[in-house]
This record gives sequence, C-alpha cells and structure tokens, in this order.
Amino acid sequence: MMYHPTQISEFVKNSLSWKKTVVMAHRGGSWGPDNSMQNFETSVKHGIEGVETDVWLSKDGHHMVLHAKADGELSDYGFPNDYVYEWTMVELQEKCKLANGEPIPRFEDFLDVYAQVETLVNIELKGPLSQDRKHLYDF
Repeated sequence: MMYHPTQISEFVKNSLSWKKTVVMAHRGGSWGPDNSMQNFETSVKHGIEGVETDVWLSKDGHHMVLHAKADGELSDYGFPNDYVYEWTMVELQEKCKLANGEPIPRFEDFLDVYAQVETLVNIELKGPLSQDRKHLYDF
C-alpha cells in the first residue's frame, strides 16, 4: 500500500491528542532482530503504544527500514565498507538478511503493520553525518 504525505500528516496531527508519555519499542522491540517485521508485528500483538525505527534511502530511491552506522555503513549486516545509499532495494533485501532470515523491510511494509492500529510511530529519517559523505546522499 502506498501512503500519500497528507495521510501521514493527518496521522501525526491526530496523534498529538494522545497522552504525553508513551512506551516505545525501539527498533520494533526485542522479539526478534532489530527492525524486523517480526518485531513490528509482535509489537502490535502486545499492544505497544509506540514504535521507533530508522529510514534510509536506497540507491534507487526506495525507503528502507534499517539501522546503519552514522554515515550509512552496512557493518551491522556484514558489509563494513559499503553504504546503504550505494545499494538498490533489491541488493539490500537479497544481501542483507536479518538474523531470522528476513530481508530488510521496505518502509511501505513497515507502515502496513501499523495502518489499522493506534500506535505512535517515531520515524528517524537518516542520512550521512560526515560532511565528506553528505553529497553522496543527494539524489
């Protein structure tokens, strides 16, 4: 399912009326590997109030849910000399398997999990921190 920016804005506006303290599941929780669909789906089953995740752009412009290092290094996935924005969505999903065998989720798949539940979603949009790498992330 594709989400239009106005749908996301409406969700954020509606969530502002919620209580001030929310129990968040960092990277989806700890029911499986960080940022896995297993974590996200289980957080819904357990009624977690909020979830946090990071989103990076792939080389071909797809929003991917993963935790990369400060400049987008894929060292947590076994590729310390490679960067998320140097790989296409397909390459990321085929080469970077999570510990449970799942591929790195697309942002759309992540949003589908929370589309029908009242869960606060904290999305950190990521990009390289180092000045000498920032221009490599300009699409």
